[in-house]
Amino acid sequence: MESDLEKALITHIEKFLLELGKGFMYVGSQQRVTLGNIHYYVDMVFYNKILKSYVLIELKTGKLMPEAVGQINLLLNTLYIFLIENN
Repeated sequence: MESDLEKALITHIEKFLLELGKGFMYVGSQQRVTLGNIHYYVDMVFYNKILKSYVLIELKTGKLMPEAVGQINLLLNTLYIFLIENN
């Protein structure tokens, strides 16, 4: 279900952010982020070259549950660690 939602929204969200013209670049969808030996996937990733920051979009179709918030926090922290280790 999330896959269908992702496919339906990805083009529109990408177009919207890129039309802002404020330095947004589309990095990709289903971007793999690895922590230890475990791989996680972020639904959509953008980068703003002016702000030098990433924008992660995680799509959910149901009610926002604590597990989803935990997953988003894990993805943010994992990406942060990855960027520090690779800069």
